[in-house]
Amino acid sequence: MIMSYDYIFFSSYLHYGLLAARAVVLKSSNGNGYNNCMLEGYQGQYKYGSETFEASASPSGASYSKCKNDVVKSLKVDKACTHLKCSFGGIWNGGGGAGQKNLFVASFFFDMADEIRCHWLFAFCVTGKWKSSE
Repeated sequence: MIMSYDYIFFSSYLHYGLLAARAVVLKSSNGNGYNNCMLEGYQGQYKYGSETFEASASPSGASYSKCKNDVVKSLKVDKACTHLKCSFGGIWNGGGGAGQKNLFVASFFFDMADEIRCHWLFAFCVTGKWKSSE
């Protein structure tokens, strides 16, 4: 609604944003000089901050299952949880609650908002609903 108020809870997962997570996954590559998430034939580098990471495909190309395993390992999904509820890496998940019925997730909150056709000036946003498995 225009000119209405909404309350927003947000959580920042330091070192797990889109660009940082990409660097973490590349950093934890299998030590063979390639990454299981890169498409066949790709050879390149990825720069994040002051670090540069090799981003080259394995000789057999990308493997969904191997890539998934690498990402799960990189995100430390199995790390012990010292809180009541955790998401990954032992990080508190925000606690849940009624606010999770309608959840808006964004990366690059302000500079990428235009990509999803959000018009912050008028508080109007084209939205969609997804299942958690998507």
